[in-house]
Amino acid sequence: MQESLKDVIQEIQSKTQFVITITIFFLAVTQNYFKIHDESKANDIFLKYSLVFAFYLIFYLLFEWRKNNICLFWLNIIRLLIIVGIGFFVFPILTMIFTEDPKFIMSWIYVAFYLISLWGIFIVPVLLMIGVAGEFFIRQILDTYIMYKKPTK
Repeated sequence: MQESLKDVIQEIQSKTQFVITITIFFLAVTQNYFKIHDESKANDIFLKYSLVFAFYLIFYLLFEWRKNNICLFWLNIIRLLIIVGIGFFVFPILTMIFTEDPKFIMSWIYVAFYLISLWGIFIVPVLLMIGVAGEFFIRQILDTYIMYKKPTK
């Protein structure tokens, strides 16, 4: 089934709004979780993860600006990255829930997924911003090259 460009754009917009909502939720949960243990650490972590919120907002603004000029290939990559970005919030939230239970023992695999998720939370919105901005600059370079290319005989 061939999806229309408009449908893919709408799906990306709704998923972006969802991931921004998750980010706000994650900020609140993270700050409250660490506030129990250490107030200064909670504020530090809150400021660091506020960057994730800002990155997703910047991506959303860039996407809204460029959405009608992005090809289907890039839109599918953006859609996949947003889904991966949503998935990266799972392990940190589960970890905050489970570590309150004294019977919970984290295996090394769980710790590995947790650390990958923490890095992924930061990396995905940056990749999204680079993807949308990069697509714009690549298109500008190609358009300039094609416009000034001398015709061959």
